[in-house]
Amino acid sequence: MALQSSGPISLSQIAGEFGGAAPHSLSEYYGAAPGVPGSGVIKFSDFYGKSAGFQAAISSGFGSWPINDAKSGTQIGTQYTSGYSDRATLSLRSPASAIGSASPKTPILGVGASLSGLYITRMIYTNGTPNEYLLELVLNNAVPTPSWSTLTIPGLGTFSAGSAAVAGGGSINGTNGRYWRWNISSGFTSFPSTTITIAA
Repeated sequence: MALQSSGPISLSQIAGEFGGAAPHSLSEYYGAAPGVPGSGVIKFSDFYGKSAGFQAAISSGFGSWPINDAKSGTQIGTQYTSGYSDRATLSLRSPASAIGSASPKTPILGVGASLSGLYITRMIYTNGTPNEYLLELVLNNAVPTPSWSTLTIPGLGTFSAGSAAVAGGGSINGTNGRYWRWNISSGFTSFPSTTITIAA
């Protein structure tokens, strides 16, 4: 769980999040998370909002594409997607082109996987098919699946790997990948530009 974003933080709280051997010192945690200095002056406030899990800054992008009937080719709706995707994705609900950006993308929790997509997709149909409102996480080079428990997105909430409505895997440009999908409220229409955390 990420440390608080304001107020006093103790060395014991930092040690509780990042581990290490007692006696602890701040210099023990050089480079422990993105934004924490790797050398020189290090302050308790450098740890505001930091987590031992993987963190990435998402710059959200947006795109929309027609949904066509598989047999007739007739348009039966529109897909609206916001967030980040490098387009090297597995899912039928993935964007039709790359959107947004993420930094860093790898490694996810030390397993060598990289962040390939994290986005909200709204599938709005005009043929009577129920609309879909989805959050999807895609990891590239995930063999067979990285050990992670929660995905935290400020403004959207915390999602657990075990609660995903759909999870699957396959090949992404010749390497293995995995995806997780959650059904979300229709009120979530766009993915925020924010720092996300994937915790072990």
